[in-house]
Amino acid sequence: GDVVVKVGAGDTGNGGQVSVEAGSTSSMYGLGGDVVVSAGASMLSTGGDILMSSGVGSATSSGAVSIVSANAGTSGVSGAMTLSTGTSTAGTSGSIQLLTGEALGGSGGDVVVKVGAGDTGNGGQVSVEAGSTSSMYGLGGDVVVSAGASMLSTGGDILMSSGVG
Repeated sequence: GDVVVKVGAGDTGNGGQVSVEAGSTSSMYGLGGDVVVSAGASMLSTGGDILMSSGVGSATSSGAVSIVSANAGTSGVSGAMTLSTGTSTAGTSGSIQLLTGEALGGSGGDVVVKVGAGDTGNGGQVSVEAGSTSSMYGLGGDVVVSAGASMLSTGGDILMSSGVG
């Protein structure tokens, strides 16, 4: 059967909030509790999906979706983030798409990939690498960088620059 957690609708004020929070600890050696969200498995068909969606703003903006690791304490590093698809033994592995929505009456949204600055050691690296193949007849993956087109004006530029010393 299904488990549904839902806040009732209202007609004045803000909508109700649903919070799921793992336990904290004051133990010197204890770890904070995990929040685990896992979709169901299927023996013979496709496993369940995980869908996170912000709310629609019928007259204004839709809500934001933020996935953030917390800041580190006085020692240690901030939490890592991994966005990865699983392996496949009989076909193509899953794709990752990072897209902004179409804009009607405005500009398209930006996609920014940026490494945070540091004050000791080297700057962080940005790596873009296409896939390799061990197939005798297969081709290695391409790296494609394309500037945007314009219907009535000049297309976008591709700018590359090395760091300032």
